[in-house]
Amino acid sequence: MALEETASNRALNILLVEDDLTLRSLTSEVMEEFGYQVTAVASAEEALDALQKGGFNVLFTDIGLGGMSGLDLSRQALKRYPDLHVVVASGYAFDKDDELKHVKALLKPYDLFKIRQLLDDLSVR
Repeated sequence: MALEETASNRALNILLVEDDLTLRSLTSEVMEEFGYQVTAVASAEEALDALQKGGFNVLFTDIGLGGMSGLDLSRQALKRYPDLHVVVASGYAFDKDDELKHVKALLKPYDLFKIRQLLDDLSVR
């Protein structure tokens, strides 16, 4: 399957939050090859700063971030930016409360083509 860019995925500007440098680099690189605009950061605090600057329509975050969790980041981000699409990646199943009912969950280790399918589905809305 070719890594081809489409008009729909070019419209997504993704903020990727992953504290593992290798996984952050790999995921960011693959998302860019799929045609998405990606900004990658290592912490929830960096993510909140980036979100404040604007321009993102997707927050893609790991749950375990060594400080504020990805779930707490998602809650704060959605309070401030209710139209933001949020994808939370985790190695474990987790419960979503009412604040996170629209958050998409992705289990790790994840298939990179599942990421593409999930993000393409977001860009169609």
